[in-house]
Amino acid sequence: QNDGGNLGSGATITNSGTISALGTNASGIVIGDGTGEYNDVTITNSGTISGVDDSIGITGPLGDGSGTTGTNIITKGDATYIGEIDMEDAVVTMTLDCSISNDTDIEIHNKTEMTVTNNLCGNDTYAILDDSKNADADNSATNGYLRILGEDLDTPNENAKYRGENVLTKLRGLFTAADHINWNAPEEKFFKIFHSYQKREGIYDGQMSGVVGQLNPFNWGALRSNVFVGYTKQYGDFSNGEYLGGDNFALGLKNVYENNGFTASFTPMFGFNDLTITDYETDSKTSISSNILSEFAGINTKIAKEVELSKEGTLDLSIQTTYGVQKFPDYIAKFVDGDLSVDESIEQVLGVGFAVKYSDDIGKGFIIQPYAGVNINNNFNDKIKITADSENNDKSPAHSETSGYYAGVSLTKEVKGMDFDLNLMYGNEDGLINQIAAVSFTKSFGKAKVKTAVLEKKPDFPKIDGSLTTQDYDKDLKELEALRNLNKKLKADNAVLKTQNEKLKLLAEKVLQQDKAKEKLVIELLKENEKIKLNNQIFKNRILDNENEALLRSIEEEAKKSESNKFELLYFLALYIVTVLLLTSLFTSFYKKIRYRSSRQTVIS
Repeated sequence: QNDGGNLGSGATITNSGTISALGTNASGIVIGDGTGEYNDVTITNSGTISGVDDSIGITGPLGDGSGTTGTNIITKGDATYIGEIDMEDAVVTMTLDCSISNDTDIEIHNKTEMTVTNNLCGNDTYAILDDSKNADADNSATNGYLRILGEDLDTPNENAKYRGENVLTKLRGLFTAADHINWNAPEEKFFKIFHSYQKREGIYDGQMSGVVGQLNPFNWGALRSNVFVGYTKQYGDFSNGEYLGGDNFALGLKNVYENNGFTASFTPMFGFNDLTITDYETDSKTSISSNILSEFAGINTKIAKEVELSKEGTLDLSIQTTYGVQKFPDYIAKFVDGDLSVDESIEQVLGVGFAVKYSDDIGKGFIIQPYAGVNINNNFNDKIKITADSENNDKSPAHSETSGYYAGVSLTKEVKGMDFDLNLMYGNEDGLINQIAAVSFTKSFGKAKVKTAVLEKKPDFPKIDGSLTTQDYDKDLKELEALRNLNKKLKADNAVLKTQNEKLKLLAEKVLQQDKAKEKLVIELLKENEKIKLNNQIFKNRILDNENEALLRSIEEEAKKSESNKFELLYFLALYIVTVLLLTSLFTSFYKKIRYRSSRQTVIS
């Protein structure tokens, strides 16, 4: 301000706070006075300038600002003017910056020498109005308004900031379901249903429900592999009206190596996400949902060691890592105040955890497992490029690194071939509250029965006597090592026998089927044999009938022949008797003659 007749120029005033007038009828800012002009003043306002009469007033030696030049009033951001700007016919430039983010009407008096420099962005516009707020395009009205329509597309995009957290939650849920089902390790076909709940106070509430199904394993000695498929439904309701969630479909391969209480697993998985994203505009209170298809992949590794504490209880120590990546395609949400354009991004997350779990057999098939652990999570994504109504609105992950703890208890029971699991857990990872009150049902299929939670009783080995020497200790340790090796060999033999048993079962089924086929064939053969016997009997009967008829005819013929031969026989008998009588008579006569001669000779002598 020119004070006491001293003229000046080139002043600069930058206000991002509040400038207020103190006196009666005072102005917030006055340029010049009645003794002279003050030229080339630049006022940059992104705050509030308030006056009782004028927010900004210009004057000069003639009682007005007609001789003042070079004044530039730059309006930025959420600038506010309380009271009119009285230009008093001075040459003034009103510069409208791209950063203006609200709609406002600036009252201006004696504005005929005013010019407007338009640096507005996107769909932002301005208009010169008269004192009745009618259009004054040629700026001919003395008094009026400068109307600025600079309302930004105000979208908080919290759903973009928490994408990585959403991805890691999903992957951990699927990997946990596909891993050993808490207290037992079913390697046959099975399925499991599960549910979990997440909450970040004041930001979003999340839920996830799903199912995982596993096929029979491929055995490679101590290594076994299982193919599994999974489905989850994710919900992410944000407090500001946004949403992030959808259906996830996954396919994975679980590879587990076990040896002498040591377990290591390597599980790759990939899938796609039918994703719904809802964006919210705070000023207009409108929301627009976009549906996109996203791909994801993950790798889970786990190393665990089981330590036996007693016959009923064991302690498990494990380290687990989960790496995941998901591609989010670009999309555009069209609001009334402009378009929200979200570019393609790739979320990369890594979680590392350490856990301790105690398992105790409390009897009647119940296993109780208290557990606790810590997690460290990293999000490797730098930022997501977002354009709101042609303005940069890029978002970075809310947390590039988080850490936290969790603790819970699991109670399991096998009921009629189905594993019942009640799991209660509470965790906190830098404000992300994980509360699980989950009930899981695991149903196994296949011929092999799922191993239950019953802890096998160990053989009663001889205890080490405290009075033994070091050599005795060494001897016992060697014996213990030999027993362990033998146990390991027996486990391997059991696995082989189990495989052979399965083969024998299949062979027995085939033999049974063959026996049934043979039995059916024998029955058919017996039927055919009976038919053949019947035909033979019929044939024999016919032959006998024919023979009987022939014999009957021969008997009749013989009877006829015997009638004709009776006379011949009688004739022969008569001839025979006559002949015998003649021969007898001749023999008698001859005998008498001989006897007579003999007696005669005797007498003569």
